[in-house]
Amino acid sequence: MRKLVCVLGVALLAVAAQATGITPGNLVVERIGTGSAPLATSTATAVFLDEYTPAGFLVQSIPMPTAPSGNNKILTNSGTSSAECFVKLSVDRQYLTLMGYNATPGTTGVATSTSAAVNRTVAKVSVATGAVDTSTAFTDVASGSSPRTAITTNGTDLWLNGGAGGVRYSTFGSTTSSQLNTANPVNTRLLNIYNGQLYVSSGSTWWGVGTVGTGLPTAPTVTLTELPGFPTVTGPSPYDFYFANSSTLYVADDRTQVNGGGIQKWTFNSGTSQWQLAYTLSLGTVGARGLIGTTNGLGQTVLYATSTTTALVGITDTGSGAVYSTIATAPLNTAFRSVTFFPEPCSLLLLGLGALIRRR
Repeated sequence: MRKLVCVLGVALLAVAAQATGITPGNLVVERIGTGSAPLATSTATAVFLDEYTPAGFLVQSIPMPTAPSGNNKILTNSGTSSAECFVKLSVDRQYLTLMGYNATPGTTGVATSTSAAVNRTVAKVSVATGAVDTSTAFTDVASGSSPRTAITTNGTDLWLNGGAGGVRYSTFGSTTSSQLNTANPVNTRLLNIYNGQLYVSSGSTWWGVGTVGTGLPTAPTVTLTELPGFPTVTGPSPYDFYFANSSTLYVADDRTQVNGGGIQKWTFNSGTSQWQLAYTLSLGTVGARGLIGTTNGLGQTVLYATSTTTALVGITDTGSGAVYSTIATAPLNTAFRSVTFFPEPCSLLLLGLGALIRRR
């Protein structure tokens, strides 16, 4: 019966998905640059979402607009910034979202531009069709700094952040947002949503992962609270992060290996109510910035990361000595910025069945 249910789920999703949609089980990597010229500092550069199989086969590249078209605005990134525009999968798994600049490729100084002068564009990409919607642009997000995360639950609500201005809330189609926190850290890195709670990483004020208020806040003023046990002194350099479950958290740290970089595994100790660093998974000599994961049939966590050398790597957490493999490397004069994962059809179907059972 279970096999029949999974087969049926696969068939239904196959009918719903079009050729340009994202194939379940594949990875989506944000790539900066066309490869025609070296990446330039603080210069607006073309952005692509590259779909790869876990084996490293390039399926398709979805370009973000480099010129206005109808309601769609431009979305570019700064050529060499390490902390911009991390692609995210919506909680309902219907959209990919990312944020950049409404600036023509070649525009200089975008990373320090005001958002009033150079609006921060948010892209919403349909997982089912690959259609790109960049009609939303903000005048007050990440002003004078790099845009970093745009994340949504359902394609309507939207949480954003950057290198300044704190964590913010808005909705698609808006031009302004509400700043949720005014107390430090207002310079934050990556946002994620897990189990109905909004989380953020920071490399300023505290150096780890923390909660943004309670649940999914939409109005000021909330407090950003670092998870107990994470560092409160400078040193670590956390970027993206992934909850494997409520007591296991992986954090991408972009320091070199000898300085503690790689993929950190943190576990929650219910006895002390503290998070503890279990070990750091090595990516050779380099660190990581983008990070996502899933669980395989053996119950092991499989992680995918973008390294600081802009390679896409995979590693199965079998323990502290687990060995990574390189899935793909960014072509010459381009860079991989971040990665997300679209679950297999049966996983989606079982999630839906679980929701139906809970309703009953």
